[in-house]
Amino acid sequence: MNGFSYELIFLIVISVISISVNIVIFLLYFRKRSFSESYERVFKKNTAEDYKQFDIPKLYKKDYLQLTFDKHVKQKEDFNKWKNLIISKFQEIHKIPSLENIRTFPTEKIFTKKHENYTLTKYSTKAQDGDLIIFYELLPHKIKDNNPTLFIIPGSGNQGAQDVINLPGKFSKYYYQQGIGDKVANEGYIVYVIENRGWGERTIDAGTLCKESDVFGSGEVLERQIKNLGFDLINLQIIDTLQIFKFIESVNHVNSDNMFIMGITHGGKIALRSSLLLPKLKGVMIASSLFSTEHFGTVGNGYTHGILKYFDNPDLAATISPKPLYLSWGLNENSPHGLEARTLYSANLIKKSYSLFGLEKNLTTITHNQTINYGHTVDELSILNFLRKVS
Repeated sequence: MNGFSYELIFLIVISVISISVNIVIFLLYFRKRSFSESYERVFKKNTAEDYKQFDIPKLYKKDYLQLTFDKHVKQKEDFNKWKNLIISKFQEIHKIPSLENIRTFPTEKIFTKKHENYTLTKYSTKAQDGDLIIFYELLPHKIKDNNPTLFIIPGSGNQGAQDVINLPGKFSKYYYQQGIGDKVANEGYIVYVIENRGWGERTIDAGTLCKESDVFGSGEVLERQIKNLGFDLINLQIIDTLQIFKFIESVNHVNSDNMFIMGITHGGKIALRSSLLLPKLKGVMIASSLFSTEHFGTVGNGYTHGILKYFDNPDLAATISPKPLYLSWGLNENSPHGLEARTLYSANLIKKSYSLFGLEKNLTTITHNQTINYGHTVDELSILNFLRKVS
């Protein structure tokens, strides 16, 4: 045989071995599960048609969803009274003080770095409870009197704010927020990004409970452990956010009448809840975050005892109307976010509040095909288009 024949035989043998190994693994996997279960896990993607809502026994639902939009708002004149009820109950449940009762403290400049179109400055300041808040400012080189300002609340994970501003860090390989803050600043917007308590540069030492590969471990461990001590992490994150917003409002080059807030994944929960107490906001943006807890269940972080007794997440979002509101979900996301993308369940509920004012155009609903982080991310183009349209 010539050399070519030996090479061909070698390739055939290797291919046969490889195929055989994969068949063995495949059969072992199927032996542990029924064929239908294995098929669902391996091949089939959940669709809206597959979803069956869970059934909570009536025993637990005696005083259920007392303050929903559908129960309280029948006409435009009902809206403000209902909104005030929601805000009041929200503050009571979350133990959030009013904005005027939140103090600001002197800031310390940590570093400044010039980029092509903006200057990046990192700050720290004392939180209400004495913790250290870290946040960033991305200030365009050319400032106009009416420059819009976007305050971004990052998603969960040790990637933190550095992911949002595209700043290389220890967890760069896990980034999923696509440097959206950097991209918005390059468009001429003033951008602020807070570091959420429990993640990014505000992680805790979670010991063996959180390995490096578990980039969400720090915040999750902190949330569980401080609940045992009587604290809710999301409440503290909301208070931190309100404090930094109050600082941003006071900055000379910020037009307080042209401010927006955006939350990404878990940051969307913080941004939505913070917006209830920020009447001067011009608009709110929530990316891969909002879903109906009542309809799709509870996943992730940031839930407070007793919420569903009074309202669901779409009710909170409905209070934003008639101001511009941006909502996005990925069609490639897992449930419940993927189900929201495919059914627009919450979007349709929220649309009712905009219809009261005849301003459905102020509600922007985006479903995208991003694949980063299984679609649990931002959609850059629609975010920039929204800001151009409303700012």
